[in-house]
Order: sequence, then structure tokens, then C-alpha cells
Amino acid sequence: MKRIVLILLYLSIVLVSAWAGSGLSMEALYRNKSGTTLIGMSRSDYEGKEAEILFTSKSTVDDVYAFTFFGGFTKALSLVSDGVEKDVSSVPLGWFYGVGNAILVPFGDGTEAEVSVGYDASYLEYLNYESRVDHLRIGLRFIQTSYEGLQFSLGLEYLRPLWGRVIYDAPPTYAVYRPHYSGSAFAVSVGLGYQSW
Repeated sequence: MKRIVLILLYLSIVLVSAWAGSGLSMEALYRNKSGTTLIGMSRSDYEGKEAEILFTSKSTVDDVYAFTFFGGFTKALSLVSDGVEKDVSSVPLGWFYGVGNAILVPFGDGTEAEVSVGYDASYLEYLNYESRVDHLRIGLRFIQTSYEGLQFSLGLEYLRPLWGRVIYDAPPTYAVYRPHYSGSAFAVSVGLGYQSW
């Protein structure tokens, strides 16, 4: 089921980007994160780094507002939990999708700033665990568009976990946990895209 959702997500990104006044971009993000998870009375502090590949389809209205549909993959680079460094080399890729809005501020000569707010759902399956965490994403990007429609971007992004669910399934045990999250993450992004006219 998840593969079908992922295939439909990327197919939708390509189809939506075929509309006039829309664009498709790919960004690489490097993120530092830290926070706390609380499951019942068990509290855990964490900090780490991760890399992300973000694909975004953007439909622009009147050159000042854009609706975005995005998805991508994340990979943990490091993790320290309660002061103990964890080995994340075997942790697989996580994936996510979401929607957002953006305000575009043109500066002339194909340069503009983009302030975006989005909501995503991210997933990770590892060993006997499956987790989902929903995030608020706030971004600031500076975009340079060439006459051919190519776009180059550089930006910052703030990510905040809102809620999540962890499913443990190792027969005969099955359990669902709903952690409470408090934390934040900051990322630097570099991207390449195409804007249709």
C-alpha cells in the first residue's frame, strides 16, 4: 500500500508540474535536530543530523502565491539518544509527503524570495518498528530564475514535530505508542528546478 501511495505521489508531482505557471524542483537539505520524546513516563532526549532529498511541485497564482505539493526521502547521518551515540548506518531511508503554501516576493531580474509553510507526514520502517511523525515546516528560500526557466535556490528551513505514532509488531507482540514530541530542527537547502511559463 505504501509503495502505491509513493508512486501516486511522484506521479502527481510530475502531472501537476505540467500545468502552465507551475514548476518542479529538487533540493538537498542538511539538517540538525534536537528534542525530547515522551512515551508514558519514559522520557528520551535526542539530537542528530540527517540528509534529505526534497521534490516539490509548485503551482503559482499571480506571481505572488504558490500552492506546493512535496515529498522525498530522509537518511539519518548521526543520532545521540540520552547522551549515547547510536549507530545509524543500517537505518533505512525514510520517506515523507506533504502540502504547503508559499508567498513569493520578487526582487527583479528573475530573483525572488519565497516564504513557505507546509505540513508533512514522514514514515520509517526499521526492524520491528514502524513510525509516523507529522511536522510543521517553515522555509525561507532565495530563488534565481534564468530566461530558460531553470531555477537555482538557497534556503533555510525550520521543522517542528507535531505528533507521531510508533507501531511495534514482532509476533506475538503488537503495540501502538503515541509519543509526545518537543523539539525542532534547522536545515540548509540547495536546489535546482524548472519553472514553466
